[in-house]
Amino acid sequence: VTVVFPGELDMLSPLLAWCAALTIIVGGLGALAQKDMKRTLCYMIVGHIGYMIAAISVGTALAYAAVLFFLVHDMLAKCCLFLTAGSIAKRTPQDLDSGGDLWRRDPVLSSCFGFGAMDLAGLPPFSGFFAKLLVLMALFQSGAYALAGVALIGAFLTLFIMARLWIQLCWEPGSAATAAPLDPHPLSQRMPIAGLALLCLLVGLAAGPVINSALRAGEDLKTPVAYRQALLRDAK
Repeated sequence: VTVVFPGELDMLSPLLAWCAALTIIVGGLGALAQKDMKRTLCYMIVGHIGYMIAAISVGTALAYAAVLFFLVHDMLAKCCLFLTAGSIAKRTPQDLDSGGDLWRRDPVLSSCFGFGAMDLAGLPPFSGFFAKLLVLMALFQSGAYALAGVALIGAFLTLFIMARLWIQLCWEPGSAATAAPLDPHPLSQRMPIAGLALLCLLVGLAAGPVINSALRAGEDLKTPVAYRQALLRDAK
């Protein structure tokens, strides 16, 4: 859009806005209907792609910066959650009706999952808060109030879903299948998960420099004259 078809955004914008709204709602409702931990997270991927499409649809420098920051946040949070979910699924039922009591059985894994869940839900001071805030600012600044309303609904859905997921997996008493002690969790698995959980928090705490870099990149995407000139110069 920004480099090859910069003049077509006005034509594509309504279509992208509708796609974004449907993606956010379908992803949120799909996750809400799931009883399986990993399927819930998969639908969360769908919903959060909608936020990035929403920002692209307005096509401002701030919107492109929001997309870039959102990508960084989403990759860290989703990697943390899927690694944690894989570790949980190997050691305890991942059906939300039979899983549970993970906080008592493995506080470290529960905490890592909680960090990823809070980041994805957009709670401060995690990076997810600033990612959603930038998208909403871009939408409001461009007058896309209806799409901003859909994004807010999606944010509340995500908050509810992730809170429910953590409570059911980690806090509520489990079934008989979750009463037995867990197998030992190797350090080689704990370290990447804990590192990603910590990064989710650190990117939020250091959001200023990351946002500034995203804003500079967003300006370059909005007016990619220097990029095109560099490409043409290299081609010659």
